[in-house]
Parts: sequence; structure tokens; C-alpha cells
Amino acid sequence: MDTAEHGSAEVLDPANGPFLGQFPTRSIDVPVSAVFLAIFLGFAATHIAIYVTNNIRKPTKHKFLPSILIFDFCLDRVLSCFFRILWACTGLRGFALGVLIVENGTVVLLTANLFFFQRTIRAMHPRIGWHPAFRVFVLTLIFTTIANVLVNIISLCVSFMSVGNNARVEVAEDIIKVANGINMVLALTPLICIFIASALPGPRPENFGIGPFRSKVALLVFSEICFAVGATTRFASSVNMAAGRHGHPLFSRATFYTSAWTAELLVVIAYAVFRVDRLFHIPNGSKGPGDYSGGSNEKIGSGQGESSLDSQQRLFNLSMEQTSTQSSQTSFY
Repeated sequence: MDTAEHGSAEVLDPANGPFLGQFPTRSIDVPVSAVFLAIFLGFAATHIAIYVTNNIRKPTKHKFLPSILIFDFCLDRVLSCFFRILWACTGLRGFALGVLIVENGTVVLLTANLFFFQRTIRAMHPRIGWHPAFRVFVLTLIFTTIANVLVNIISLCVSFMSVGNNARVEVAEDIIKVANGINMVLALTPLICIFIASALPGPRPENFGIGPFRSKVALLVFSEICFAVGATTRFASSVNMAAGRHGHPLFSRATFYTSAWTAELLVVIAYAVFRVDRLFHIPNGSKGPGDYSGGSNEKIGSGQGESSLDSQQRLFNLSMEQTSTQSSQTSFY
């Protein structure tokens, strides 16, 4: 905010907005938030049930820790919906701050997606994906994402507790703008890397888990697009606060519910429906090329390894050829 714009005598209070999604009301936001709360709670139960079922599976346990991250994110969104309902019913600034803080819970889902991104790159380009530099790159993205969220939360708390100190409020809001910009870049980076990896020539992708490799890439790209939409919307709103005070559509409820909660909910639903725990599961102790599918390093590196999907396709083609031959012989006689 610009002090000169509002007058030197005006006290800046972040609780006065503008907010992405506007001030919640009992007639609109309470029922909408209640619906989202119920859905997120249902999928929290779904993902934790998937994790528990996989963990007790015999004879070998199927541990998929990202399911815990997805479960945690769903609980975070349940809390976000709950705070928004309380904010609408009471109007207390504490609940407004609570909503803004828990909205940063997207970092949990972003972290899970970064693990999926790493596994996908390793399968597409083993020499790059298993290189120590790429591992450092992914870890840097993860720690930067977490640190960025912590900075955002601290800045929000400082701004809400600095009413009467306009200079401190403005500094905190500038930091929030930078943090939102970094978050947008972090959301877009895996998407750009996947596109580059798909364009680069390389060996046959090393399939892993259960399901075709294209399903893994499609799900990863879809989820990253959803994250990028939400991050871009938050960044755009944080750098256009003046537009929000004049009722710009960017700050509308429709924009908030679609670009934030709906987009994130679609990712959570897709992870459950398409069984991300099976698609992106890898064997324990994977340390190099070939470990994901159990093949040899040499085969994977040269692109000569044959996945289970390729074997099934080859058997299908052979059966079709035999059927065609038998049909021809029958027609001849």
C-alpha cells in the first residue's frame, strides 16, 4: 500500500483488505465453505485409508509417504474452510489472519508434487535425473518452497500486528508480494522442466509403478497447471491491491473459489481416482538408473529395456497375428 495514496493521517490495517475472495458473508460464503469443508474432509479420509491399506498389505508393505502429505493438505483446507466460516460469522480479524495463514498450506501438496516430478525426470532422462546436481536442484526447490511460506506467514503476522505503524505494514506487504512471486515461479518451474524433458531426445522412459508412463506425465502436468493457476492468481492480487479496492473481478469470490479451492480439490480428487499411490510408487532402496523398474543400468541407459507395458503390447500383437493366420486358413479351406 502507498501511504501517500491514502493520506498521511490514515492508519493502514491489513484486516480491512482488500482480500482475494472479498470479505466472507453468512449468506454466500458459509454454505459454500461448508461444502468444500465436507469434500476435503472426505478426501482426507480417502487418502489416509489408501495409505493405511497399502501399509498393511501382505506379503510386502506398499509404503507411499506422499499419501500422508496429501492427507495433511486436505486437513489444512478443512481448517481453512472452518476459519472462513468463523470469519464470516464473527468478523474478527484473528480469523481473517488464520484464513490467510492456512492458505499457505499449498506448500504441502507442492512438496509431494516435487517428488513426483523428480521420479518422472529420472525415468525420462536417467543420466540427468540421477545426477547429484539434479538432486540438489529438487531439494533446493523443496526447501525454497518451505522457506518462502514461512517468510509469507511471518510477514502476514507482522502486518496484522503493526496497525499504527504504516512503514512496517508497507514493508511486510512488499515482502508478501515478493514471496507470492517466488511461489509462482516455484509452481511453474516443474511444469517448464517437464516440457523441456519431453522435447529432449533420450532413451525409452523407464516405466515404474502401475500404469502407463503417459498417465504419470499427464497427471503431473495437470496438477502443476492447477498449482500454477492458483499461485499466479495470488501473485496478481497481491500486486494489484488498488484494483481490489475498486471491485476488480480478480478479487471476486468466483475467482477465489475456482482458482484456489476448486483447482486444488481437482488435484486431490485426481490423485485419489487415478491412484497416484500406484502410478508413482517406486521400489524401496532405488539408487540409480534401472532401480525403478528392476532392470539393469545398461539396458535403461541404452534405451533397450522393455517395460511390462511393452511386453503386454508385444504379446497382444502376437495373438492378433495368430488369430489373423487362423482366419486366413479357415477361409482358404
